[in-house]
Amino acid sequence: MQQKNQMAKKEQAAVSDKSGEALFQRQVVFEGSVPHPDILKGYGEVNETFPERIIQIAENHAKTEDAAQRALVKGNIVSVILGQFLSFLFGIVGIAATVYLGIKGNTAGAVASSVAVIVQSVVAAIVNKKDK
Repeated sequence: MQQKNQMAKKEQAAVSDKSGEALFQRQVVFEGSVPHPDILKGYGEVNETFPERIIQIAENHAKTEDAAQRALVKGNIVSVILGQFLSFLFGIVGIAATVYLGIKGNTAGAVASSVAVIVQSVVAAIVNKKDK
């Protein structure tokens, strides 16, 4: 959309015509799930149902996006809880194996089991620290 307007002396036009009047182009940028009201009005001039349909599409998109975000958050929560539970379970089993092997007189097995529990705990702590 081109317009001819007289510009103030302080303003400089990038392009001017022979009479010294500035020529400029107006550009409007609008971001959002629904088009700018002027654009929506233009769709309404093409077909009366278009604006309502566009708004319905935007609402459906927002609902879908919201459901996807909720599922992602829920999955992350389940993953964290499951990871913590399994880490605890493996630690307890490792400690029990260490005690059992120690009682049975298998010192090498008890040491290996206790080292495995310690390494598992340290690795879990390092991974958790990197994720934060």
